[in-house]
This record gives sequence, structure tokens and C-alpha cells, in this order.
Amino acid sequence: MVHGSIMILQIYGTERAIDDCLSMSGAWPEKFQPVYFGTSENRVNKSRDRCSDLTLFERFKIENPLGYYLHSKSCVIDVKYSGYNSALFIEVKNKNAQIAVAELLRFFSHDGIHYAFACKWDEWRYKNGLVKSIGDSYVENWVGRDFKKYLPSLYWLNLIPNTMFLDLNIDKSLLLGSCESSVELPEGFNLLKMYKEPDDWMEYAPRLDSLCEDIDGIFSKWSIWDSVENIEELDTYLFEVSKWK
Repeated sequence: MVHGSIMILQIYGTERAIDDCLSMSGAWPEKFQPVYFGTSENRVNKSRDRCSDLTLFERFKIENPLGYYLHSKSCVIDVKYSGYNSALFIEVKNKNAQIAVAELLRFFSHDGIHYAFACKWDEWRYKNGLVKSIGDSYVENWVGRDFKKYLPSLYWLNLIPNTMFLDLNIDKSLLLGSCESSVELPEGFNLLKMYKEPDDWMEYAPRLDSLCEDIDGIFSKWSIWDSVENIEELDTYLFEVSKWK
């Protein structure tokens, strides 16, 4: 179970691009460099399953073509392979390592990476988690995550390729002008920092909510809330929410 104070990174790309980025992990900030591998998020055989044992590691990857877990000193990396729609989900559990997250994201400025972001788990849940009371139950859904339809939101750090601005008709100059800072990276990527410190996300949430509603091409769950808020039948609610996956 992910705790709200944990930093998360999500990186989406082709299987080849994800593999290329993993192959460069020896150059990542030291606290993020994979040390162990395994099929469990929580358990690893540290005496045997070491990434430095290249023969064993390569055999393990062949035996697990759909994905696996990598463990570093400060994070767990969930590797998921699905052709064009492959991904990395990284949980940074060591707060001291979070200062190097921006540096880590730069390594994903790579051909074949579609999009990436980093923020506190609570910020992600606030922006893409929809919770509604129906009867005696609470129903929770994730919404707005299809980056092929829209930019899922504006988080602490956002790695956005120029092609995404064009495909989604997002006003790049307007968005860059609303950032704390932005850096143009190789391969046509932009790293946008929306505010200074990741723990301060609640302070900046109202401003970023407004930006998401005002700039075309960016998802905002508040823009769909009015259409689902008063639905009291579960099947009808789930059908409506399914339109915004």
C-alpha cells in the first residue's frame, strides 16, 4: 500500500525506450540505481538476486517478459512491458532521495518516451482520484490518465515532449509561463516544475486546478464533477466515469 508521503514517478514509453532508459541506470543518481531484482514489490533475495550478476539477471528478464521489480537503496521500480504502452512506476521511499528526482527524470528525455511526471502520491490521488458516496458505500475511481487524449494534470514535475503539446493542442507558451521553472532537454522534451517543493502541493492546488481548467488539452477532474456529482445509481455512475479513464 502506497503511503501519501511517498514520492511517485510514472514514465510511459515504448518497450524499447523503457529498456534503453533502464540500460542507463548505472548513471542514474546513486540512490536510484537498481541493486536487486525480483517478482515481489516487498521481498527480495539480497544474497542471490543482484543486478550485478548479469547472467542471472538476463535469464530472469527472459523468464519475466511482462515485467518485474527492481529495488534500489531508496526506491522500488515496477517495470511493466506492453509494447508501445510500456511503463515504469517508481516509489521513492527515502525522503532524502527526493531531492534528486528532478535529476532522475532528465534521464527519460529519450526517443520513444511518451510522457512522465513526479509528485507526492497524495497529489496524484487528489488530481486523478474520484471518490463518491453512493448509498452506504464509497466508490473510488481513477480518471484522466489517458495521456493520448489529454495531459493528465499538472504535477510537481512534468516531463512533456514537444509532440505532446502539438498532438493535444496545448498552448506551450502559456503553460511554460505558468511554471516555477522549465528546462528544455534533448530529444525535444521539456521539464516543467510547477512549484518549488513537492510537500507544498496543497498550497498550490487551487492555482493548478484553475490552470488545468483554463488551458485546453489538460484534464481536470473538477470539469467533470458536475456531470457525475448527483448520480445516485452505481451502474450509471460507473458508466459516466468510464468515459474519462
